[in-house]
Amino acid sequence: MTESISSILEDLRNPQTAYLEPGLLSVFRIVTGLQLILVLLGFIGTILGRDSLPIRVLGTGLVWLSILLLFLNWPGLQDRMGRWFLPLALIVSGFMPAVDRLVYLQSIAENGDILLSFGRVEDSAWRLLFFVLFPLVLIAWQYGMAHALLYSIGITAISVAMNAWLIGWTSPITIGAVPLAVGGSITLALVGYVVARLVAVQREQRAKLAQANEKLANYAATVDQLATSRERNRLARELHDTLSHTLSSLAVQLEAVDSVWTEAPDQAHSLLIKSIANTRGGLAESRRALQALRASPLEDLGLGLALRNLAESTARRAGLTLTEDLPRQIEGLSPEAEQCIYRVAQEALENVVRHAQAQEIRVAMRLQTAGQWQLTVEDDGRGFDPSEVTNERHYGLQGMRERTAMLGGSLEIDSQPASGTRIRLIL
Repeated sequence: MTESISSILEDLRNPQTAYLEPGLLSVFRIVTGLQLILVLLGFIGTILGRDSLPIRVLGTGLVWLSILLLFLNWPGLQDRMGRWFLPLALIVSGFMPAVDRLVYLQSIAENGDILLSFGRVEDSAWRLLFFVLFPLVLIAWQYGMAHALLYSIGITAISVAMNAWLIGWTSPITIGAVPLAVGGSITLALVGYVVARLVAVQREQRAKLAQANEKLANYAATVDQLATSRERNRLARELHDTLSHTLSSLAVQLEAVDSVWTEAPDQAHSLLIKSIANTRGGLAESRRALQALRASPLEDLGLGLALRNLAESTARRAGLTLTEDLPRQIEGLSPEAEQCIYRVAQEALENVVRHAQAQEIRVAMRLQTAGQWQLTVEDDGRGFDPSEVTNERHYGLQGMRERTAMLGGSLEIDSQPASGTRIRLIL
């Protein structure tokens, strides 16, 4: 994923590569189709009006645009041509006005009606401007201001040169076309600058967004690695508190049984019974730990019932008196928030069982304000001083804080020695 984002950033920094601006080809095809329709309508109108002079011009434009539209929509042609596909299409589109004007001036020269021809040239200026302006917008969009300026100067020079070649340098049309061509070139350059500037700003914003996405992807990968490491630590603690304790205790008891087996059979029998009880207890704890690792209570029961089952099983296992105030349906929370609440409750209850030496626990979940839920886990155990707790030694508390911070919630730990502990989570 990081490699793909980096390639996007590289393409954005180098717009002259095979990378195309989003939507550019679609706009190119649509506008070329509209141009073809306009020329076709003009061709039909000219035939019906029996004006033979523009027929050659419109016919040439019709053929030229048909070739361009076929080129743009030919299946697989873009993949085969690669980075040369768009430049060639823009060359064809950019030279279309020049070819159109060339045919028009040839018709003027053959017709010989200079005044009428001059009027027809002026009448066709709007159409030529439309065909000249569109390639300019695409060039500025894809390649930037420098190429747009080069196109503006080139198309102006070609226009003046064709006038001089076909009509003559001293012709009123040529003389009148020079200032118009210079003004048109300036206008085209201004349009190219505006388009290139807007696209540059958009490209810069897109690059910043891609960089932000890359940072977010790296952050998500880091969080995932931390979550994996924390889950491994939790699994290690589970195995230590179940299998390790049980097996070490069993080994000590069996050694005691072996030492008194012949001299005190009754004592050996008593120790053996305790060993069997410890083994069964360890087996039950191991099954519980494996079930907690394997099960998905949130998906099966929902948050409300999952919390209730968790509190009841913990109280039953530790012989605690449970007071619970948990709704059956808890709505308005994202899956990430539900997972955070369940894991915080699970860690808090395990801390009560392992460290608190409590007699009673209370678990409550209630809606404070619109969309804001509060989880409370409280015990009457021996408590502790939160200021003396370090993250290096208490990974459970650290994990609860990190989970809460990732979702923008708050976690309050209120405890004093010999006064119990209350953990309050707000999401």
